[in-house]
Amino acid sequence: MDLSKGWVSGEAVVTHAGIAFRSDVYTCGLAVKERWFDKARSEGMWKVRIKYDPVETSTIHIEAEEWSERHICRPIPANMEPSYDRNQYFIHMQRLKDQRRHMKYR
Repeated sequence: MDLSKGWVSGEAVVTHAGIAFRSDVYTCGLAVKERWFDKARSEGMWKVRIKYDPVETSTIHIEAEEWSERHICRPIPANMEPSYDRNQYFIHMQRLKDQRRHMKYR
């Protein structure tokens, strides 16, 4: 995917509920791995630079020095029950990914 064609830079806000951009909330592996949502809950929100397609925001990309390692963020489903602990969901997903990665190298 060529992010230089049609994609624009912007800012999103990391909150305890996810990465807020426009009217959606996103998540990505980097945020889960580095526990951004826990940090936002305990230390407060912060902004991150992103790239996005202004026509289609089904994904946003966390800006990085090298675009060879993109951090693709996808929306968190809006129908997740408010009582459901999103952090537990993210932790569970990260564990599953780690297990899968470990199984590949056996």
